[in-house]
Amino acid sequence: SSFPGGGKSFSELAITYVILPLGLRVQSSRARIYVTSLVELGYLVDASFSTLGLTPFSVEPAPLPQDVLGNLNPWDVSMSLAVGVRVPLGRQVISMEVGWGQSLVNVTKPGFQPVDWSLPQRFKFSGFGLSAGVEFPLGGPREGGGT
Repeated sequence: SSFPGGGKSFSELAITYVILPLGLRVQSSRARIYVTSLVELGYLVDASFSTLGLTPFSVEPAPLPQDVLGNLNPWDVSMSLAVGVRVPLGRQVISMEVGWGQSLVNVTKPGFQPVDWSLPQRFKFSGFGLSAGVEFPLGGPREGGGT
């Protein structure tokens, strides 16, 4: 958004949730390709909002972050869906996964008035994810009768 003096302002909303994921994974018969679906229940524990102003010749000092915890819904529910592949490599298994998630609840409470024009009255979280991992056996024979 615009800032006095012909510059721009950049805002940051920092939110911390404690999340309980509840999921289901379905694997192919050879256990190489899988689909994971999650419902995540989140509880908001911290939230702050800050703005940094940039003018053509200087950076305006950022005011202290404003506590916006009271303006946000304390609970969040989101769903995510991911597709992955598991590749056996000796006793280890390498996995790669791509997924997408979407919040189902508006982050702000009804009637919330934005602290800054760059923060909308209603919004939800969404995003894509890419992950990779390596599985190490902790002992005993591998699935399928291997050693």
